[in-house]
Amino acid sequence: MKHQRVIFLFHYVTGLVDFFTGIFLVIAPSWTLRLMQVKARDEASELVSYIGVFVFAVGASHFLAGDYPQNEVSKERWKTLWKVSSLVRFSVAFFVFWQVFIGHLEQMWLSVALTDLSVATILVFFLCMKPFE
Repeated sequence: MKHQRVIFLFHYVTGLVDFFTGIFLVIAPSWTLRLMQVKARDEASELVSYIGVFVFAVGASHFLAGDYPQNEVSKERWKTLWKVSSLVRFSVAFFVFWQVFIGHLEQMWLSVALTDLSVATILVFFLCMKPFE
């Protein structure tokens, strides 16, 4: 029962963080990037807002899963969401790592890559431990 609470909290807290980060990247991109302690080129403001829509969507998708799974349909919904979310997060992490490596992004962006890599890894761990069986 205790692991269910941890999984439930992790699932929804990460969803909330992305949900609000995405909203703020759309409505106040420069301010949000300053809070994240990362920089983007001034001309990239529209692009940052565009990326915010994707961050928002990943966060919002966590709320499509519903309550903690009690039946086969909801179990599959949660597992599918974790697979998609981890795919997106691994993709973002490796892209950002590469951009830092080749010098297109500052090293402070590694915090974004490490966050996405960590969340994706935890989601894969959840999938491997089969918490719904």
